[in-house]
Amino acid sequence: MKTKTLNFLRCIHPLTDSEYCDSELKQRDELTLICKRCGAEYSLRGGIPRLIHSNISENPYLKEEMIGAYYEMQFAPYILTGESQDRLSYPQSEIVTRSFEKNFYQSVTHLMGKQNLTEDFYQSLLELVRQEKLVTPNTTVLDIGCGLGRMTTEMARFDDVDYAIGLDSSAFMIEEATKLANSQQSQIPIKLNLVGGKTTSAKIGLDWTVDNCDFMVGDAQQLALQEGAFDLVLCLNVIDRVPNPTKVIEQIFRVLKSGGYLIITDPYDWENSPITREYWITDMAEFFSHNSKWQQVQEVDGIPFVMRSTSRQIVAYMNHCLIYRKITEETQS
Repeated sequence: MKTKTLNFLRCIHPLTDSEYCDSELKQRDELTLICKRCGAEYSLRGGIPRLIHSNISENPYLKEEMIGAYYEMQFAPYILTGESQDRLSYPQSEIVTRSFEKNFYQSVTHLMGKQNLTEDFYQSLLELVRQEKLVTPNTTVLDIGCGLGRMTTEMARFDDVDYAIGLDSSAFMIEEATKLANSQQSQIPIKLNLVGGKTTSAKIGLDWTVDNCDFMVGDAQQLALQEGAFDLVLCLNVIDRVPNPTKVIEQIFRVLKSGGYLIITDPYDWENSPITREYWITDMAEFFSHNSKWQQVQEVDGIPFVMRSTSRQIVAYMNHCLIYRKITEETQS
């Protein structure tokens, strides 16, 4: 954990049924963070803070056996395969070893007219950040549900971003994200998924490094982070994967500065979500329209996003993307 990260962390130990401690943490030793007020302890394993309740279940899409799919999804342009270390390229990649897999990729790319839909997703979001001028000098960024940290590190690369934090409920994903961000190697060994549970060796060759970002294990429904700490919050493909989406929005509002921005994207895949129907939000724009604390800045619908959800299934989503600004009395004045 970087020293600066500690300044953002806050205790989430419950004091009553409706009140949480929300006090500063300090590092007691290499393995423990402790609350200055109530004395609650939090694990610090491998330098990664774990501020999450034990009863939070891990997203089934973020288990270790899916790591190769997430590497493909978030870092495809940087993956090197084969003895010649060629860049990963669909549908001709060496990892596409079975005809049905190759046909899947060909069908998807033909349908959308793109060769790398997932990369298009990230580049579209980065272009929106530039167009809407969401990054100004000393911007602080929070990436909720960061997975392997692609967008966290991309945001940290902006010249005006002071610090970026990536948060996810999966300790395994956060460990991998930390390794990628902090590695001094030019090529990092990884495993990619093949059909039938098999894997193949590859490497990630990043042509950039960042030192102004960090990662933590946390719960999107109860962010163990300082109130009003961030200028920009990203919540990408998370809303239909948390038990109570409304709580996530409330927490984002709390940690955003007055006038801060939220980028939220989602495919609304509720039928395949663990969330009960009563919490479904079928249109985020309509949901936000009933809350005067948010001002819509931009709406872009139909941004393609592709993921291999199992070793024999590739899912192509059309994401709904919205940018909102936090409105308070201070902002209005």
